Amino acid sequence: MFVIDLQLAIYLFILLLLGIIWGVSNFRPGRGGNETAVWQNFPFGVILLSNNNQPKFANKKATQLLQTHTNQLVATPTFQQLVQNLQSGIAAEQFNLHLPTDVTITVWSGLFGKTRLVVLQDHSDQRRREHELQLFWGGISHELRTPLTSILAHAEVARSPDTTDEIQQHSLTIIQQQANRLVKLVQNALTLGRLKATDMMEKTAVNMIIIAEEAIAELILFAESNNVDLSLSCETPIPHALGNHDKLKQVFISLLDNALKYCTSGDSIMVSLSVTADHIQCEVADTGSGIPAAHLARISQQFYRVRRDVAGSGLGLAIVEEIIGQHGGTLTIESESEAQQTGTCIRFTIPQAPLPQRVTS
Repeated sequence: MFVIDLQLAIYLFILLLLGIIWGVSNFRPGRGGNETAVWQNFPFGVILLSNNNQPKFANKKATQLLQTHTNQLVATPTFQQLVQNLQSGIAAEQFNLHLPTDVTITVWSGLFGKTRLVVLQDHSDQRRREHELQLFWGGISHELRTPLTSILAHAEVARSPDTTDEIQQHSLTIIQQQANRLVKLVQNALTLGRLKATDMMEKTAVNMIIIAEEAIAELILFAESNNVDLSLSCETPIPHALGNHDKLKQVFISLLDNALKYCTSGDSIMVSLSVTADHIQCEVADTGSGIPAAHLARISQQFYRVRRDVAGSGLGLAIVEEIIGQHGGTLTIESESEAQQTGTCIRFTIPQAPLPQRVTS
């Protein structure tokens, strides 16, 4: 399935108009002028081929996508593959080229008189996201089976006339627990699915101290009720970060919620903010039971859970990692589960917001 985004459709329409107006079929190599300059600045590759498939023109983006130089274009294996596809007549108007570097280029072509117009665009990121979404929904279907099977089984037990009141109440409790798990799983799945479907997250200059304080305020009462100390420590001043307020608050809440699940009475959780050269560094460190070393490498994978006896969907850290990645930040996890001092420290960075430009008279 081929998908053309709006920007590409607009540029293609403009490109076709320019081709007609300027007479693509009469293009002469080396002519220069405004025509060549305009094509050089298009955000996708443009190649003009003669009637024997020799290149008459290739803009910089085309040679960049084909990983070659203009004077070496004809000898490039990818260009030769492109010409072979055009000559074969198979999907001559639209097809994909797969480069050895795991790059997928989508090709559109059309004839203008004796000249063929070829348009190239890198769709590697789009195809990577499509593959990730396929794996994601495959994982969802697998994870839904367990609670649904449990609900159906206990519903049958609860409806049986031979079931005692005690067993019936136990089955109803299990049904409610599994239904709550389903709700959480679906909510997190939708959140992660929306994040993976687009990378156009709106970002502004945000105050990380305020975001951390808001997240702590939502969980402080639960922490106190479980005798877990929850506190914030930060350097001052902290410059603004470039990010999405709501999504970053979601990161803090998710990390704090995870920490609370693995803490017991008397443990503590510390949220720390500091400044590096061009990033804000955030830490959520707890003195809980920690994560065994064997699990650390997979801890942020979708649906991966260290302990099945702790409530969760297995998507919390996957959502955190996706949000941080879309902010251009990094995520690291350190944990100790066997030493005298156990605990987990999750650290992430967010780029600082650019300083406003001063207007000089």
